[in-house]
Amino acid sequence: MKKLDSLEVFLVELQEIAENYSKIRDYLRNPESTSLDNEKINALKQYEFTDEGLNAIESIVRERMSEAFFEMVGLLDGIGDPKVVKGNSTWVGLRLKEPKEDDEAQYLNEQFYESYDNWLELKKENL
Repeated sequence: MKKLDSLEVFLVELQEIAENYSKIRDYLRNPESTSLDNEKINALKQYEFTDEGLNAIESIVRERMSEAFFEMVGLLDGIGDPKVVKGNSTWVGLRLKEPKEDDEAQYLNEQFYESYDNWLELKKENL
């Protein structure tokens, strides 16, 4: 098996996440198992999803997730610019590093969900 460094492992895992999360056929066929409101659940129940149609939908979702991850790593690299937050300085990206034992834990997955309220507020300001 090919030996991968930490960055390669991260990027391969992003590909796997996109693949796994694109598998939405069960949600489309049984929308009651989602957190959608009744209006959206009833809208999905109107459709007769064929296997071919579900394959196409899952391919679109996979493609869009890959594009989102691509844009995300572009922001990290500094080759993409923020679209919601307009800063006074040039965006140069971010560098992630492997944690050391004495590093204080700052979990991005928690910060991601905490940023939702900031995102909503900024979107409203930009309307």
